[in-house]
Amino acid sequence: NEGLEWLQAKQVRNVYVIVMNSQDSNIDTVGGAQYNWVQARLNDAVALRNIGAIDWIVMMVHKNWFSITNFSPDAFDTRYVYQTMLNNAQVDFMFSGHTHTYQLWKPIITRGTSDEVDQGTQTVGTLSASNWNFALNHGVMHCINGNGGHESNGFGSNPIPSTILYSNDNEFGYTV
Repeated sequence: NEGLEWLQAKQVRNVYVIVMNSQDSNIDTVGGAQYNWVQARLNDAVALRNIGAIDWIVMMVHKNWFSITNFSPDAFDTRYVYQTMLNNAQVDFMFSGHTHTYQLWKPIITRGTSDEVDQGTQTVGTLSASNWNFALNHGVMHCINGNGGHESNGFGSNPIPSTILYSNDNEFGYTV
C-alpha cells in the first residue's frame, strides 16, 4: 500500500494542511500513488484558496528536502519531483524534521544545478520592503524542526547559505 495510510489532508480554519509520507519508497515517483494523491489535495487547496476559504497551504513530511547538513539523495530527488507542483499551488510552508537541527529557509522556488551542495534559490517577489509577502508569487518556506530529538547534528564546516533565514545546531527547541 506504499504507506499511503500515513497521508492526511485537512482544512483547519484558514489553513489547508497536507501530510506526506517520506518513508514511502515511491515518494519520488512521478505518477505514483502519493504523487497523484498530493496533486489532488493541492488542487483541493487551491480551489479553497480561490474562493477565500483558506489563506495558507502548509505541508508536512518527516525527512527534510533541504538541509545544511548532509541529506540523502532521495530527498534531493523528491524535492525535484514536487517542485513545479508546489510552486504552481503556491504552497506557503513545508515543515519537516529528521535532521536534528533547526533551519528556517527563505522561500525556495528553484533547484540549483549541483547535487549534494544544492541549497535552492530564493524566489524573487516575496519581499515587500523588509517583510515577507505571501500574497505575491513565492516559493516554499522550509522549516526544519528536528531540534527536539535525542541529540543535535552539528553543521560542521558546512557554510550557512544565503537562502537561510535562521539556523541553530546546538540548542533544543520546538516550533509553535
